[in-house]
Amino acid sequence: MGSAWKFVTDLFRKISPSIPFVLLAIAVGLYFWGFHISTTTYINKEIFKDILYSCASAMLSGGVFAAFLKSIQFLGVFEDAMKKIMIKNEWITSLSSSELSSLLDQILKTAVSKGFPQVSSRLSNDIFNNFIPKLSDFYYSGMERHLKFKSYDKETDILEYIELFKLTINSHSADIAFPYNFKLTYGKDEILGKAATLDKLTINDTCYVKEHKIEDNDIEKSSALSCEVSLTGSQKYEVVRRIVKRTRVSNDPVMQMTSTRFSDGMQLWVDTGTTGLQVDIYPVGIDTQHLVQQETTEPTTNYRWTVDQLTFPGDGLTVVVKKP
Repeated sequence: MGSAWKFVTDLFRKISPSIPFVLLAIAVGLYFWGFHISTTTYINKEIFKDILYSCASAMLSGGVFAAFLKSIQFLGVFEDAMKKIMIKNEWITSLSSSELSSLLDQILKTAVSKGFPQVSSRLSNDIFNNFIPKLSDFYYSGMERHLKFKSYDKETDILEYIELFKLTINSHSADIAFPYNFKLTYGKDEILGKAATLDKLTINDTCYVKEHKIEDNDIEKSSALSCEVSLTGSQKYEVVRRIVKRTRVSNDPVMQMTSTRFSDGMQLWVDTGTTGLQVDIYPVGIDTQHLVQQETTEPTTNYRWTVDQLTFPGDGLTVVVKKP
């Protein structure tokens, strides 16, 4: 008995979506039959027509009503689908990388094409090629740069200072492997001597000073201090880097603090010490409303700036050293 009932219910479930159309088809057939009843029929023609038309009307009404109920059901399905699209955004997660890129590309182009049709494609390409790839694996937070001037020789115009750099790298997953690297290039100067010395480099309290290398370019008369460390196995990496630098203020008065990734704000400290030098700060790609300078005591030898906004790759602060 149970298997027979299951068979009936399964059969009904399969044919139930077609019931409205079946009723409509039967109703049309009955109307057609009643319209063409032969006059020689042994049954009273008018009575038989009335019966056929009544049955056809009942089936037509039932078919229309069933179709209406079915449309209401589809409207409910459509409403649920629209909620997923407009509210829950579940459909976005189902898109492939190429489909998502194509969708965003069209949105960006459409959004700016009315006002700036000539740059809409370049803007879209720049976002997809330069910005979005730099969000695919990690971003920065807690970015700090401390510049402490140690000494300044007026005769040689040589400034020696310590650059302490702190950074938190936030990975999307502990399984993602990516490099932490940097490269400093500077011109050779016999009087200046060694322009940069890596004094400290730790990542999650592990020392990587020995990983750095120095490359000399005799043709361009320059040297490069570089280091690359492969990171994996964690979602947060605390980076501390300290470099002792020497520079001629007249030749190179600019010190830049820019981010190569998206960064959740940044802070900059400058301590000119007893050198008598001063500094000016110029924001790059940063709204000055979100650039806060901390109050300092007189005479001014300590400066501190805080950037309270999300910074894009290439944004940052430029320090310009000024002689007394």
